[in-house]
Amino acid sequence: MLFFRLMGHFVQVYFAISPQAIFNTVTVFLIIFVVISLHAYSLIYRFKLVDLFRAGQSGETEPKASLVLALVSMALIVAGYSLAFHLTENFLLYAPMVLALVIIGSYGLFHSFMVFVIRLSKKNTSQYYRGMNLISVSNLLYRIKSNATLLATIAVLSATTVTAVGMSYGIYYDINNAVNYHNPFSYVYWSNADRDQKVNQTLLQYPQNQLLHSVEIEFISARGSLPGLDTHFALISESNYNKLAQIKGWDKVNMSKQEGAVIVHSDYDFRGDFVDKTVLLELDDKSKPEFLIVDRRPYKLTNNSNTWTSLVLKDEAYEQLSKAEKPNSLRALIVDNQKDSQALTAELGRILPAYTWNSYYSEYMLNMEQRGMLMFIGGFLGLVILLATGSIIYFRQLNEAQKEELNYQILRNIGVSRNEIHASIRKQLLYVFLFPLMVGIAHSWVALMALANLLVTNLVISTIITIAVYTLIYLIYYQLTVNSYNRIVNSGNLRSI
Repeated sequence: MLFFRLMGHFVQVYFAISPQAIFNTVTVFLIIFVVISLHAYSLIYRFKLVDLFRAGQSGETEPKASLVLALVSMALIVAGYSLAFHLTENFLLYAPMVLALVIIGSYGLFHSFMVFVIRLSKKNTSQYYRGMNLISVSNLLYRIKSNATLLATIAVLSATTVTAVGMSYGIYYDINNAVNYHNPFSYVYWSNADRDQKVNQTLLQYPQNQLLHSVEIEFISARGSLPGLDTHFALISESNYNKLAQIKGWDKVNMSKQEGAVIVHSDYDFRGDFVDKTVLLELDDKSKPEFLIVDRRPYKLTNNSNTWTSLVLKDEAYEQLSKAEKPNSLRALIVDNQKDSQALTAELGRILPAYTWNSYYSEYMLNMEQRGMLMFIGGFLGLVILLATGSIIYFRQLNEAQKEELNYQILRNIGVSRNEIHASIRKQLLYVFLFPLMVGIAHSWVALMALANLLVTNLVISTIITIAVYTLIYLIYYQLTVNSYNRIVNSGNLRSI
């Protein structure tokens, strides 16, 4: 039901138990169980059973910090970040390279740079020997070897989650701006007297979609060329454009020279700045008038996708060209409640020939379906990965808490207070949670900004909201882990050792 709601449909979905779903779930878990069993069997087969029982008692060696590997890891990540902002040049080549550089750099970062930072913090004796820092830092350093790969994986998965959710939410969040940008009018159709009469009669039957504005768009189609560009242009008079501008709230045009022109195009469909450039037109009578582009307007003139880039000409120049080239005519309408105009749109579809008209409602519902599906997939996968990564760290730390219970009991026996132990646990787990979160957020921020540049859209707001929500849920996991860890190692009765 949520999926259909995001797509703009109100459908009642009833609960049902699917035998096929149960069978598939059982099959997948059996496969996982068999794989884990075979792995466990291989361990038991390769080692003596007594060695496996004593494996937890074997000492851990302090990992060595490699400054070279730390610098290389940072260099790989920076190179991946830099290359991400050049995806528009060759996406298929650069995208895999960015992923490889960032992922390899992330694993190297946790295996080397993190060790280097912890060892460096030990040299700050004023902080290292204060309170429980000696124990928490040393404990973290000795366990970094077993946790580095896990934390790097969490960082990569966190970046994947925030990127997927941030992009899908940003695209869905921008749906109204995108549809309004590409469809400035409720309806646009090729007009004639018969169609106008039928449309007017139809509009009277739907008072909830009252006609607010109606304007005729007369234009001349012509082939034209600019430096480095050949395309079709829709030539429109200054007075006609200003009527559209008054309705839509656009800036009006006021040209002083007859040979001047204002280019109207959207940033999505037409990249390049051709102001102060000369456009050469080719008309059917073989004439080739020239106009100097004096300004540009970043709009869609109509929501007819077949309307080309437009040139606004002074009325006198337009009248002169209309003698050599017969103008075409479109009618643009704006109605009330255009997002709730399904019945009106369906009725107009029955009286207007196909491919002669375009509606805001049709484009809005198409975008709702496409972006709603993307939002659902991104949100669902993001939630699954978030729950998985949080649970992995949670249960991993609880497993270590079981192993450390005796050590913390010794600390309590020698006089360390429970509050000091609790504070030490909070600092130790904060590092475990915070470092992969910060790396993941950095990766996702760069990825989303690069995607925003690639898609020519703005993902800043959606990125900030996604990061804030993700961080909040992550901190909840952190607090749950601290409470559970402390309950295991710091709440038992004192026993003599």
